[in-house]
Amino acid sequence: MRRVRIQKVVEDKNHQFISLSSPMEGLEPLPPTVGKEYVLFEDSGKMIRTSVVVKVHENFFETQNSFYKLLVLEEEPFDLSGESLPQKTQEIQMTLGRSRQAR
Repeated sequence: MRRVRIQKVVEDKNHQFISLSSPMEGLEPLPPTVGKEYVLFEDSGKMIRTSVVVKVHENFFETQNSFYKLLVLEEEPFDLSGESLPQKTQEIQMTLGRSRQAR
């Protein structure tokens, strides 16, 4: 799962991007995927849904109706199989062990 900032933009004749909206930040369950709507969950709980994605670039994606600049703020490994990730489990156990010793 990634924490991202997206912003609707348009490219002018000089190939400069002009912002058409305020930046939106939140968590994306899946990165932009051609043929699917893009979904973003803002911290406020609001869900943003775009029209169907038609092209994906490194820092941008294009939908049927708009062009979005995409900035990844934080990326965390996420395993959809339900298995725990060893590095995270170990980190949590170490933290718990320290706090119990401190008491």
